[in-house]
This record gives sequence, structure tokens and C-alpha cells, in this order.
Amino acid sequence: MNKWYVALEFDTIIEQIKQYGSFSLSKAMIEATHPVFNERLIQMENDKTRHALNFILAGHDTSLSGVSDVSAAITRASKNGVLSIESLVHINKVNHVVRRLSRIKGDADVFYVSNYLESLQVSKELVQMIDRSFSESYEVLDSASKTYAQLKKELRICENQLQTQVQNFINKNPNYISEPIAITRNERVVVLVKTTYKNHFKGIVHGESASKASAYVEPPFLIDLNNKKESLQLQIENEIERICMVCSQAVKNEADQLLANLETLAILDTMFAKAKWGLDRYGFVAQVGHDQSFMLEQARHPLIAPEDVIANTIAIPKDKRTLLITGPNTGGKTVNVKMIGLFTLMAYSGIPLLASRATLPVFDQVFADIGDDQSIVQSLSTFSSHLAKIAEILKGATHNSLVIFDELGSGTDPDEGESLAIAILDHCDTIGCMVVATTHYNRLKEIAYQKTNTMLASVEFDIEQLKPTYRFLANTSGFSNALDIAATFNMPQSIIDAARDYYESKKSEQQQLIDDLQHKVFVQEQLNAELMQTKDEIAALKVAHQQALDTLAANKADLLAQAEAEAQAYLQSQIKEVSEHVRLAIAADQQKAKVELETLKAKVKQPKVEVLDESLAVGDFVHIKKTHQIGEIITMGNDQLEVDVNNITFKVKKADVVKSKQQKVRKIRPAREFKVAKSAPMECVIVGMRTEEAKVVVDRYINDCILANRHQGFIVHGIGSGVLKKMINRYLNEHPGVKSVKAAEHSQGGPAVTVVSFQ
Repeated sequence: MNKWYVALEFDTIIEQIKQYGSFSLSKAMIEATHPVFNERLIQMENDKTRHALNFILAGHDTSLSGVSDVSAAITRASKNGVLSIESLVHINKVNHVVRRLSRIKGDADVFYVSNYLESLQVSKELVQMIDRSFSESYEVLDSASKTYAQLKKELRICENQLQTQVQNFINKNPNYISEPIAITRNERVVVLVKTTYKNHFKGIVHGESASKASAYVEPPFLIDLNNKKESLQLQIENEIERICMVCSQAVKNEADQLLANLETLAILDTMFAKAKWGLDRYGFVAQVGHDQSFMLEQARHPLIAPEDVIANTIAIPKDKRTLLITGPNTGGKTVNVKMIGLFTLMAYSGIPLLASRATLPVFDQVFADIGDDQSIVQSLSTFSSHLAKIAEILKGATHNSLVIFDELGSGTDPDEGESLAIAILDHCDTIGCMVVATTHYNRLKEIAYQKTNTMLASVEFDIEQLKPTYRFLANTSGFSNALDIAATFNMPQSIIDAARDYYESKKSEQQQLIDDLQHKVFVQEQLNAELMQTKDEIAALKVAHQQALDTLAANKADLLAQAEAEAQAYLQSQIKEVSEHVRLAIAADQQKAKVELETLKAKVKQPKVEVLDESLAVGDFVHIKKTHQIGEIITMGNDQLEVDVNNITFKVKKADVVKSKQQKVRKIRPAREFKVAKSAPMECVIVGMRTEEAKVVVDRYINDCILANRHQGFIVHGIGSGVLKKMINRYLNEHPGVKSVKAAEHSQGGPAVTVVSFQ
């Protein structure tokens, strides 16, 4: 990057904006951003950013999530190369973003964004082809081709057969097997056989375990299945390669448009990155033109923390070609001159400025001599380094250039440095370029007062607090305040006084007049500040007076509302009082009715029951106290009886009955017929049934098992997707006839069967 731009820290701004880029292509485009010095191009760059801001503020989705630089893959496809699944999926992710953005319609205030969006095109057929062929996780889908789907189906069947055959083999030969599992060795399914029996099965031995206790054996019955599996896998790989080749050819046919889309997305992302950077910092897109003056209103340097930065307004009238800023060290002179240069470069690059408003003229180049560039290699001191840069600047500057000097003429003998600074500014005046410079030299201030095309400014210093305020003051000449600052560092007062005498005696008459004028300006500014404060206080009093009037008017309405509320409250209290009287009357009537009811109850004669104080025995008739019924004792316990009352058996406590002389004739109760299942099947098969249908079958099976005195049963639901097993297990756990539920052991059917114990 141009060294003048680096001196102004333009590269740091670009690095910040780069973080808003979505993918590598746009980040590279942002990194290559540079200012242009043509009015039409500058306006176009700023219009792009302005339209991007409007587009974002309108609520449109500007995310480019999923987009990556797939230009290399597209180029490879255009040369008949076969792309990998990953490359094809990445290309299609870009295509999906293109399709989403191309559907957005913008208004005139987003013309440039809309123009780019309209140029985005993508083949619907290409998108659908890749979508049905591959998933986003780079898996080949069965919908990629009928051949692929059939081969995958055959492979699954083959693998199931291998698993079944191996399991059968293990079950039949438990004494020969070291581990009852199947593993893959050299891409072949084998079983782990004890080493002593490795040749017993006359199969292929694929090696032994590290412990030599097991051998990897492929029995003869597995050889054909393994060969078939390998053949199917090879066919699948060939089919996948064919699918990739077909998709790659489709990409080749759309290569030019796909590359154009990628570039357009990078341009849009760059525009959005600049806009988002500005939005996050409350930026403003500048107005730039040959007819504009230089003005930054409430400008904030973007590289100073928001909580620390001081906003300043810097305005240079059209008739001024030199801005000379004076003031104390660390007062903000360098920050302001750098901001002037940096904001110019940013505006010429379409980057929002951190200001409430900004207008700039068009320069043909920006030069800056800022900082300390000592070089041991080139044997350059600070002063020599400045001179080298100044010489290069003066050689390249034109009447339409912006030239920035920080501490012009410093680093050497003050008198010689001051004289050199005056000569350099005179030379720039001859060239006609715009100059922004900082200085401590008094003679430069004196000369600036004499020139009509030079504007003096300063950075404010608080004399009372003895610290800078960083405020930019136009049309004032500042002081270095070195003697006042020295006093704060416990310098002996005698030295300060002597230094002040030397300084006063050295002043020229003109400088004395300037200092007096500056003092009067300072006093006037203080008076203006006090006047503004008084004005603000008067405005605040007017506001308070108006608020008092408004409060009075509002209270009037409140008083009326209060009176209405009190009336409503009185009315409610009367209603409540009447309601209480009514309630008491009703309560009195209820009490009277209750007394009458008790009287009637007393008059009702309870049936007399003759009781005996004898011990109880089975066959005795007893009187049940609570229900006033007579029944016969059927069975007796320690504290509980079973009593038959009209062929209905009741369980009652001994304390709740008394022996009765009265007997009731027992009615003979006909015996109920129960249909008892003589037998029930060992298992209930519900494979392939829907859940509700299966529940009915299972419920019937449970009832049959219980009636047949069966204590255990087996529900065969199969494996499948596992949904039927899950739902039936939940149903069994909630069934009142089921005592416990557990998974079947391997010999009982394994995961395809559930074992049920009944109550």
C-alpha cells in the first residue's frame, strides 16, 4: 500500500472493514480497496455504499452464509475436469445464495445493489441436479440415480446376509470361536477363531491377532458373499464417479455465469462490508465534488475508542489553501491533521466517515509527512527522514494535491527549522496545493496572519486544569504552554520565572500584539460561553414554566376525575351495605330452616333392631351399624368379617356389627359362567401392524394368557425403525395385567422380541 496512506493509517481502516467480509474473495477485494481521484468514480463508490446502507436499513437479508471461493473448481470443470462431491456441494451452496438474492427487488434508492442483483442468474436444472445427488454433508443420495439406488439396496441385502450367516456360524461353533463377533479384515468380513482351529474350517486365514490367541478366518460360505460385496462396492464407486462427471459437465455448461455470479457476490459483499462498518460506528457517506469546500462536522477519529474520542468540526473555506494548527504537545494537533488526510482517503474509497455531515473537494493525490522514520540502515536521523519525505512530496505535489505536514521544520536548530518551514510553505503556496500543517513556531503564526489564503487554528488547552481538552478551535492561534506545563512537574518557581522573562524579552512587537489579541479572543470566548450558558438556563426556565402550566391544566382534569371516583366509591359502599343486609336476612332464614329440619329428624323413628351380646361365629346374622342392614357372616378374620347381604358380600370390621336375632331369608344366587381360556399361544406376532391395531391384538393376548394361568409371554414386534417396539413397550408398562417387561435374550429372539410377565 502507498506509504502516504500507511502514514495516515488507512491500512488499519481497511483491515477493520475486512472483518465484515463473508468469504475469501470479498476479503481480498476489500484488502485491495484504494482511493480513486476521479470525481465521477468517487461519486460512484460513495453511491454504492449509500445504496448498500439503504438496502440494509430496509431490512433485507445480506448474509452470504455458505458462500466460498469456488472459482478454481468451476475453472477445472470448464476444462472437462471431474469435480469432487465437496466441490459440487460448495458450488451449489453459492447457487442457493444467488437464487435467494436474485428474488429481491429494490427501489431507486438502492439502484447499484439492485443492478448487481439483477445480473445474478443460475440454472434451475443445475441446482436441482446437485441437490438430488448430494446432501450438504457430502453424502450421495439414493435419488442421484436409479442405478445407484438399486446398487445400494443390493449392498444392504448382501451385508444383512453376511451378518446373518456369520451369526449362524458363531451359534453353531461356539467352541471354536474366540470372540462372538464379525469384523472386517482387508475389506473382507471374517470371524475370530481360536488359533488352534484356524485350519479347521478350510477357509482363508487373513492373519492372527497381536496376542496370537485368535485368527482372522474367512470360512468358505463367506467367500462368495464377500466377493459379491466387493463387486457391488466397486460398481457403486463407478456410479458415483459417473454422477460426479455428469454434474461437472452441467457446471461446465454454466461456468461463465457461475464465475460472473461469484464476482458479483464479492462486489456486493464488499459494498455491504463498508456499509456495515459505517453503521456500527454511526458513519456518514460524504459529498465529494470539485465545487465542494472541505468540511467535517462533528468528526470523530475512527481509531480512537468511542468513549475517549472528542468530536470536532473542521471547516476550511474555499479561499483558504493553508490550514496551520498550533497548540501544546499531546493536545490533538496530530490527531486532527491525520483525520483530515484519513477521511479524504476514506471518502475517495466509498467508506463512510465518522461525522454528522461531510463535504470534500477533489484532490489528485494525498501526501503526508507524519511520524518518526529513523533508519539505521540508511543512516537517517529523524530530521533527515523528514527532509527526505518532504523532498519527495514537493516533487510529486501539484496545485490540486493535499499535503499534510506534522511539526514542520522540527528536529533541528529552532531558528533554522523555523526558516526552513517558512520556505517550504512558501514553495507550496507557489505550487498552489492545499496544505494542512502543525507547528510551534511563532514566526509561522505571524506570517499566517499576513496571508489571506492561510487559516490559523489551534487545539484548546485548559489553563486552570493545565491539560488539553482536544477541542479544535478555528481562526485562533494556540500557545505551546510549555512554561505552564513545566510548573506542574515541580520545577522550581525561580526557573519558571526566569524562563518567562527570557521568553517575553525575545518576543517581537508583532508577536506581542498577536499574543494580546489571542488573550482578548480567549476572554471573549469565555464571555460567549457564559452567555450561551445563561441562554440555556433561560430556555430551561421557559420549559419549566410551560410544564407548570401544563401540570395545572392536567390537575383540573384530575380533580374532576377524583370527584367522579369518590361518587362511585360512595355508590359502591351503599350497594355493599344493602347486599350485607340481604345476606343476613337469607342467613336467618337458613338457620330457621335448619332448626325445623332437626326437629323433623328427631320425630322420625329409627327402626329398632334387636341385638344380642353374644360372641360371633360363621353363619350368625349380624346388624351392620352404618348401613342398618342384616346379613350373614360367611368368613371371619382377626378383626374383619365377610358378610353376605342379599347375595352381595361386604367386608366390615367386627366393631361395626352386632349379633342380631332377626334373620333374612338368603336368596340363592345363580353361579356366573366364566369363559376360561384353556390355552394361549406362546407368542404374539404384531410385525407390520400399525400401533393402534397392535395394541388391540396385544391386549387380547394378555387376557388369554392370564385366563390360561400363563405367567410369561413373548411379543414379536420385529426390529424395523424401532417405532412399533417403543410404542408397544410403553403400552405394556402401563397395562394393569402386566407385572414386568424386559428385552428378550439372544436365544429368545434378541431385539425383535419383548418378554412380558403377567400379574
